[in-house]
Amino acid sequence: MAWFVKDLARYESERQAVADLAPTENWLFPIRWRVDNELRLMFEADIVINDKRFPVFLRYPVTYPFSPPSVARRGEGPRWTSHQFLDGELCTEYGPDNWTPDMTGAMVLESAHRLLVGETPVGDEPALGVPSRHFDTVGQQTRFEIWRLVVTKRLQETCVSLPVGIASNATAAINFRGSALIYLVTKVSLPGDAEPTDLGLPAETGEFAFERPAFFYRLADEADWPDTSTKAAVLDFIRPFGADENVQLVVFLRKHETRCVRTYGEQDTQDVAVLLEGDDGPRQSNDHAQLADRSVALIGCGSMGSKIGAMLARAGVRSFVLIDDDLMMPGNIIRNENDWREVGLHKANALSARIKFINPTAIVRMWRTRIGGQESNSQAEAILKAIGGCDLVLDATADPRVLNVLASLVDAYEKPLIFAEVFGGGIGGLMARCRPGVDLPPQYARRAIENWFYEKGCKPEPPRRNYETGELENPLIADDADVSAIAAHASRFALDILLRRDPSHYPVSAYAIGLAPGLVFSQPFETCPIDIPNTLPVTEKLKLSAEDEEKSFTSIMDMIAAGLEK
Repeated sequence: MAWFVKDLARYESERQAVADLAPTENWLFPIRWRVDNELRLMFEADIVINDKRFPVFLRYPVTYPFSPPSVARRGEGPRWTSHQFLDGELCTEYGPDNWTPDMTGAMVLESAHRLLVGETPVGDEPALGVPSRHFDTVGQQTRFEIWRLVVTKRLQETCVSLPVGIASNATAAINFRGSALIYLVTKVSLPGDAEPTDLGLPAETGEFAFERPAFFYRLADEADWPDTSTKAAVLDFIRPFGADENVQLVVFLRKHETRCVRTYGEQDTQDVAVLLEGDDGPRQSNDHAQLADRSVALIGCGSMGSKIGAMLARAGVRSFVLIDDDLMMPGNIIRNENDWREVGLHKANALSARIKFINPTAIVRMWRTRIGGQESNSQAEAILKAIGGCDLVLDATADPRVLNVLASLVDAYEKPLIFAEVFGGGIGGLMARCRPGVDLPPQYARRAIENWFYEKGCKPEPPRRNYETGELENPLIADDADVSAIAAHASRFALDILLRRDPSHYPVSAYAIGLAPGLVFSQPFETCPIDIPNTLPVTEKLKLSAEDEEKSFTSIMDMIAAGLEK
């Protein structure tokens, strides 16, 4: 139901406020009240300033009085002021940022009048002008721009070193993104340098299907901008500086200003919006810089592993060993970091590309194989050696068989290991770490966690695998939010180890993390620390007397002799 039907008192007060305004002011000439086809209340009037008539309407939104009314031009015609949106609406003093429900439509009309008074010339005198009460963001300014050039900080630093009157050939990649075509400069050839300057963009730019020659030129501070109205004019200007005749993107620099134009067809040019990367300051703590020297072996690149890999790459980890023999299929999209663009690829390949798009300097080695599967001995040896050379081993498979293989490996190489998994049904998940000499070895840690659940009278359903195929018989029921929540916690766990925090931010070595009531969780977001003492099970060791040892040795020798006789 429309607000003016539900709140008749407010409706009448709005009409009265406008009616009271008209006779006291000689600039407002009411026409009529009406309702438009979207059931919005409208008031039509003329505002007259210096004998100039401005036909306007006051429109109340359906969310009134919690949103402000707007004043706009009635009918077609030229813009009256620079403080006017493309649809004719005037930018008054009242907007969503400062509106309160006690204000009225009459106040908005008065604000529109003040704006038009300040922006309307008097005789031969220019208009006084009205300062803007707001500014457009870069996003607002470019939302209708199809062609765009992203100038990264690295490119800005490179451009600063380009002297006045000196030109530079470059290479730009085009990224087609549906509503926009975006140029990214990948290389710039600076004068005197033997090789082009690499600007640190991803090398595997599969989506950047086309690379085109580009050209940079720095103008003197007082110089006029060159004529870019035609392709011939642009080429005439840059040709003496050795520009490529097939150049498509031309960038002119002057002081701190940048202008860009693309050339196409026979004589056509197109202005390109320039998007400068701002300096928003550091977004990570200084200690994250050391992550560039850390390496992670990630076993399992599926729903959990793909998210952990992407998070660690964003945190600054540069070196990865990825291991997974599975393929990315359409059904994986609901929980995987990757999407339809990687369907049909091995998950290790898909995650490798994702990591390199996040951190172009990343070094990724990968094996499309299964830990504990039937592989050649030489390949298995190479994989285990690569895993053992990493600073952290992370098991995201939720497969106890994989954990058993990794347990002996991390013991031999004395490397920390983290394993994490999600419980079915969106209930939550768990994560555990096994640091050499500090925590229990992985197999014992898993057993201790299982015993912890048993003691509380519950146990998450373990994955069941077919003995012949090794495939899951009870697929995990969990959505992307469930997996992302546990992956985020596991990533924080991993960073704690990689940053070598002492003391650790995590006082115990395992946590059960609740996302919904169930199992051991009474409510969502409940975290249960699982304190696992670093005490291996004590087993009774049989002690033999000297006489018993002699009897055992004799029986063994007798069996060997009997075997040799056969």
